[in-house]
Order: sequence, then C-alpha cells, then structure tokens
Amino acid sequence: MKLEAADGTTGIIEVIRLNTAYNKISLSVSHTSFDLSGDSLPDLAVGSNGAVLLLRSKPIVMVEAQVTFSPDQIPTNNSDCNSPFNNTAKVCFTMTNHSTVDVETVQAQINYTLTLDSTHYRAYIETPKQRQLFNTFTLDMAKTHCFSHEFNIKACPEDVVNELCNELGFTFEGVPSSDKLSPSLAQQAQTTTYHHLKFDTTDNLKVDFNFTGSTEVRVGIDDLLNVTVSVENREENSYNSRVTLTYPPGLSYRKFTIQQGRVECNSLDAKNGSSRGKSDCTIDKPVFKSNAKVVFTVSYGIDTNSELDRKILITANATSANAKHSQESELYQQKEIDVKYSIFLSIFNPSSLYTKFIFGRNDLQTPHPQSIKEYLTPLSNIFSQVENTGRAVNVTVVIKVPVKLGDADIWVNPGSIKILGCDKHNDEEPTRSDVDCSVARCAVFRCNTSCDGHVYKLSANLSSGWIEQIGLQSAKFRLISTATWEYDFFSPESENKPPVRQIVATVEVYTETDLTNATIGGTVGGLVLLALITAGLYKAGFFQSVHADQGGAEPPEEQQ
Repeated sequence: MKLEAADGTTGIIEVIRLNTAYNKISLSVSHTSFDLSGDSLPDLAVGSNGAVLLLRSKPIVMVEAQVTFSPDQIPTNNSDCNSPFNNTAKVCFTMTNHSTVDVETVQAQINYTLTLDSTHYRAYIETPKQRQLFNTFTLDMAKTHCFSHEFNIKACPEDVVNELCNELGFTFEGVPSSDKLSPSLAQQAQTTTYHHLKFDTTDNLKVDFNFTGSTEVRVGIDDLLNVTVSVENREENSYNSRVTLTYPPGLSYRKFTIQQGRVECNSLDAKNGSSRGKSDCTIDKPVFKSNAKVVFTVSYGIDTNSELDRKILITANATSANAKHSQESELYQQKEIDVKYSIFLSIFNPSSLYTKFIFGRNDLQTPHPQSIKEYLTPLSNIFSQVENTGRAVNVTVVIKVPVKLGDADIWVNPGSIKILGCDKHNDEEPTRSDVDCSVARCAVFRCNTSCDGHVYKLSANLSSGWIEQIGLQSAKFRLISTATWEYDFFSPESENKPPVRQIVATVEVYTETDLTNATIGGTVGGLVLLALITAGLYKAGFFQSVHADQGGAEPPEEQQ
C-alpha cells in the first residue's frame, strides 16, 4: 500500500493479513497522533468500524565496522625473502541505537567480506590461497563482536611505497523481534570502508646546503647564485624522497647540475612578489637506498634590477613516502646570505688650472674657479666630475680645499668661500711637499646628493701672500683640493674604499726682472761693437780705396 503525505513525500507499507474488522482501512486516518509507541519515530493510526490499527516505524540502528592489524606495520628489513610475513586482521562490529529501541531484542544478521590489498596482490590467505575473507554472524547491541583472521604478506615486495589498502564491506538484514519489528540500518552508516596497513620504513635523512663559496649576493656584478645541496640517507631505504628549496622574489631558476646521484628538478618562480619561489627536486627516485648520498647544485639568476632585502633567505626541506623518519633526521635547513649592490662611481679631472705669481709680491690675486660635478654620463670642459653609472644612491660628497698655509691665507677673504649646495664644517689642521691638506689648513664642505647631475662650484681669488713662506724664488707648486664620497652601502669590513680625486692647480713662482741695466748694457755694447767694426774697416784701407777710385776716374765722353 502506498501513502502520500501532505508535503509530497511517499512511503510504502507492507501489506499483511489483517483482521476482517480492518477491511475498510481507509475510512479514518489519524493526523494528530504521530508517536504512539514512544520510540521517537512517527506512527500511523488508522481506524475502521470502531477499531484502530497502529502502523509503527521500524527501529533505526547504526553499525560501525573497524579493522586493526597485528603487527600494525610491515617490516621491510627481512633477510629471508622466501618466507612470507604473517599478520592478523581483527574485524569488529558495533551496533548502537539511532532511535529509541529495545536494546535486548534488537538484532541483525551481518554478512561481511574482507578483501586484502584490494588494489595490489601482496597479501593473501594461505588455505585456500585467495585474497577475500567471508563471514556471517548475528549482531546485537549487547556487545562488540570481533573476529580474527590470519593472512600472509609476500616477503620483500617490490612496492613498499604504497601501503596495503584492505576493503571491508558488509550487508545488514534486521531480525524481527517478539513484537515483529525488525531494525533498519541508518542511512548514514558506511557499509564499505578501507583500512590501511603501512610498511615499516624508517629512513634517516640529512639535508644541508651552502652557497658554493659565495659570502654575499652582488646584484649587478654576479649573474648567478649557486646553491649546492647534499642529501644523505643514514638508515633504511627511503622511498619517493625529495628536497624542496624556496627562494625569494628577484631570483629566477636557471638550471641544476648533478655532482653525485640521480636528481630531477623543476621550479616555479615567485609571481609579483606575493610568494616565494619553489624548486622541487626528486632524489634517486623511486628508492634512495640506505647509506646513499646525492649532491647537486641549483643555479638562480640574479636580475640586475632586483630589489632585494639586505639579506635573503633560502630554505631546504627533505621529505619521503616512508611511514616515519628517525628522530636523528635533519630534514630542514635555512640559511641567509648578505646582499650587496654594485655602485660604479668615479671622479675624473679632464683639465687642470695654471696660475703664475711673482716672488716677493704679496698683494697679488688671480681668479681661480673650480667646479665639481656629479652626473650619470661623461661631460667635458669642467674641472672635476663625479660620475655614477649604476643605480641611484644617496651619498655625501666631501670637498676639502686648502685655505691657509702657516699664518698666510691662500685665498683672498677665505672666510667667504662657499659652495652652493654644501655645508661648511670645521677646518682641518695640516698633518705633514704639496700644498694640500697635509701641510695646509683646509676648509671642509659636505654636500648631500643623489648623483643627479648637481654641479658644485668654488669661485674665489687666489692670493700670493702665502708663497713667500716657501722660501724659493722660482718654483712650481701644486695646490691640491680633494673630493670624495661618504656612504653606508658597504659594510664596515668591506675592502671597497671610496674614490678620492685630486683637483690640482699648478702655481708657478718667478722673480721679477729689472730691464734698465740690460738696456744700458745692450746700448753700450752695441756702440762698442760699432766702433770696433769701423776701426777694422779703416785699417783694412776700406775708406782709402773708395777715395782713390773716386779721384782718378776719367769723365765719360759726350755723345753727339
């Protein structure tokens, strides 16, 4: 008989032989009494000709199945590969009420099948030699029912990576109680379950790596960062072993090179700086044997425009498909390496200045312009230039100009010397041939710059008052100013030193010549020379021969 509820759901009631009083069963159906038996399940009361028929729901129960194995792992270090390994499977069923039931009367017949190693053929029952176990029993709610089954596992199987997957399936058939109610199995019950038996594979992996002799990442100089990885297995065979390296954005995977063992690597670089890059390397797949070792190098490219942190972190993590790892395993390593950026700075002096002074004249002065320029590309026709061909950096240009030698000023009004864009600091006293900051007091100017093409100019008149202290009436001297940088992008222990450029002006000192005596001496000498020449000509008869020629000559004939 089929019934349809108001909500559209339908149900089927099994037709049984009833008393003749209920022949007209559909005369009256109760819609107000739903649970007349008190078992928390809906009932259906039907009336006909003064009689009532109560149709009750079946009690609902839950059945759970469990399988355990003894021992719970399969050893892999067997010395005898001809004798199979014995194991015992314990299958247990427990029934619990899902609705209000009479615990003492509810029973069910269970038929179960245990399939050993359902996906492979490594386990079996000895007699008869098969993979399936069958059993039938009656289950009640009084206790848990367990059954033990012995079986064998092949010795030294080739596949010890994939665990044994044992399948347990059962059917449920309710046994009618004294009140003719048979239990039903809840829909949530799992009638097929899988129970795994693992191999006892314990490896002892040790992973380590280094940066192949590098102590720092030099962006703009080095093309590659080489990471040399070593992996050892110090105990039982390791299966599906692998090492995963992670690296920051800014590095890109290039290649891997094997020094020892079998290795395969693939890598995925970081995208948009949101995650770390990952290199996945398999080790001697599928079996990394006991006491074996692999060594390989992974190379990462360094982009010239990379913006890395002051230190970058590389990690290495070793894993395997083994059931467990030894407590002595060293599966994870992380190391940092410093990052340095290449900065190409230079100062060059394409021209020099030349100045002359007369010795003994302390009141002379001459314009002496100097300029220093930091720029990104070469320039010409300037006194000194600072050049940066790399990335922009903030540096301090330090300019030192000699301003005083002894008690005499080198420049006219040295206190007014200024360099636009620079701050003047305290003068430095001399420390030791050239007129530089080692023998003369120097004015110090500090100029903060980002190497963007700023020009620093020094325009002042050079004084002659200081030259007399040297004591030489004729000589050439070099007046040396210096320009250098101060910066913090090299560590204190770095061997790289900032460049120092000498800005040289040649100063020549000479004595002033008195030309009066030279003029008189030249005139007198000329007259004496003329007299000597005249006397010589007279003695030679030069003047007499000329006179004789003029007196004895006949006059020329007139032509008609």
